[in-house]
Amino acid sequence: MTMTTHGSADRASLVAWLTELLGLVRHIEQRYEDKARIESQFPPPKQALKPWGWKGFALSIVVSLLVLSGLLSNLGILSYLIYPLWPAVGIGFPIVWNKVLVPRGNAQRQQSNRELAARMREATSGVDAELEKAGRIYATRFAAGFPEAYVYSDAVAYCLGAVQQHRADTVGQAINLYETERHRQRLEETQERMLEEQQLARRQQAGQAVIGAAIQGATLGAILHGNKRR
Repeated sequence: MTMTTHGSADRASLVAWLTELLGLVRHIEQRYEDKARIESQFPPPKQALKPWGWKGFALSIVVSLLVLSGLLSNLGILSYLIYPLWPAVGIGFPIVWNKVLVPRGNAQRQQSNRELAARMREATSGVDAELEKAGRIYATRFAAGFPEAYVYSDAVAYCLGAVQQHRADTVGQAINLYETERHRQRLEETQERMLEEQQLARRQQAGQAVIGAAIQGATLGAILHGNKRR
């Protein structure tokens, strides 16, 4: 597709080309929304279990000490025989967690996540096929004439309008106008934010001034009242 126009026929051709591209891009965006909606109906993947570090070992030892202290407080002399076992209990649980429970649990979670991913792929297979087809159409019909960085509906619609309104004769000119417009909007948004911040600062200063004056007045009144009482 040529990027330069020299007459009404060329402009009409470019308008038709951009119109087709806009329809394709909107189709792609809609299909992505459909895919996200389908995927949102599935539960999130299960997170992997994490082994305990030295903090976990220390916490386990402290907890086991407290638990055994409570359990053995009424056993009399037997408590002196069992009590030395608490370090083994405190260290043993984290070891079992790290070496047995975490690998086993993560294997189960990985299998569950693979099954979940397979169900999601099956549920979105139709949408994925449409997206793949749309991608091939873009690659063959539009990739050479329209930059990939601007392949979204707002940019394409602006370029189409610029060509239709005779403000641009090429895709490059239309994109330059689009970037100029975006820059202007960003400047306006920045100025609006600065104005809002200034207005907020003035309101804060006004409130602080009123409160400060009220406090000073109350303090002065209290002093004067106290002097009169004396």
